[in-house]
Amino acid sequence: MGTAHLSDDPEVAYSVHPVDELLTALARNLRRYRTLRGLSSSEVAQRSQIARATLSALEAGRGNPTLDTLSAIAGVLGVGVPELVAPGASSTMAIIRAGEEEREEERFSFRLLRRFRAGPCVIDLYDLRAKEGESRMSHAHGDSVLAHVVVHTGSLNVRVDPDGTQGGEASLGTGDYLAFTADAPHEFTAVGGEVRGTLLIHYPSDREQAPVPAETALLPARALE
Repeated sequence: MGTAHLSDDPEVAYSVHPVDELLTALARNLRRYRTLRGLSSSEVAQRSQIARATLSALEAGRGNPTLDTLSAIAGVLGVGVPELVAPGASSTMAIIRAGEEEREEERFSFRLLRRFRAGPCVIDLYDLRAKEGESRMSHAHGDSVLAHVVVHTGSLNVRVDPDGTQGGEASLGTGDYLAFTADAPHEFTAVGGEVRGTLLIHYPSDREQAPVPAETALLPARALE
């Protein structure tokens, strides 16, 4: 059996292993890291600009990937190439650092951290940030969509159906939690200093389009394939 070593570059050099061992490790690590990031194979293929058939073959332990291909996939999954092909990895973790996504200062933002399935539903997990006085409006998503908000710092005001008669309003302080059915327009306003929080949106997986918390969502929100 031949051996493989994908690069002579010392920054990406690792132990020489049989080709089939590397492909097996790559297939396992691809699936594990992709699952931890909450990404479908189609999303990984699209973001890395790799053919979906190529990615499917690699996840099945087949193919002969170039270093450019591995680098592109590793970049999407937030790991290095050595971690992607490391045999015998005992654990995998997905970390999204606070500074990894560029943010526009002084703007209310919802950053999609992860999308994952929970039985017949999909859960989108967002990092919420806002400066005092900022406000964002979201459209109605339907009575099958639930929103959950936890405030970590600052104070946040949430108004459901602010222009109607059947809505409600809640003022949330540090540590407070709110859940509501997102079947009417709703507005988030930072009312007490800089606000940091977490927004979780829970919806059926058969929706044609994933609900977006506001026009400022930083990642495309669409249902898993």
